[in-house]
Amino acid sequence: MLNFTPLLTLAQSHEEALSDVTLGLQSNGLQVVRSFDLQSACASYPGQLCPHHHEDVCDCQLVILLIYGGVSQPVSLIAHSNDGVTQIGLGQFPNEKPNPILESRITAVLSASRTVIPRKRVVHAAKQ
Repeated sequence: MLNFTPLLTLAQSHEEALSDVTLGLQSNGLQVVRSFDLQSACASYPGQLCPHHHEDVCDCQLVILLIYGGVSQPVSLIAHSNDGVTQIGLGQFPNEKPNPILESRITAVLSASRTVIPRKRVVHAAKQ
C-alpha cells in the first residue's frame, strides 16, 4: 500500500502545477522524470463515480514523478488533481527504501513555494 505525505496544495490544474513544481525542483539541482500519468484516474469505477469526491463524473488526474538528487534511488512525488486543485506529496511504495536526505531537499523546495487553497475549498473543509 502506498504511503502518501501531502506537502503542497495549489489552486492550479495538474499540468500547471506539475510545470511549476518541476521547474522549482530542477532549478534546485534535482532531476525530475515523469513515470506515471493516468488521465481520469477514477474512470474505471462503476458509473465513473469518483470515490474521492463523490461526483458523477470524475476529473481526477494522478501523476507520479521520480525525483533524483545525485543518488541512485529516487523519491516518488505524487500529484493528485481534481476540480482545478492539485495536491503534491511524497509517496513511498512497498519495498521502497526511504531517502530522508533527498526527501528533505524536496520538502525544502516545495516549502519555499506558496500554498494556495481556493476559498471555496477552505469553506467546505471548515464545515466538515
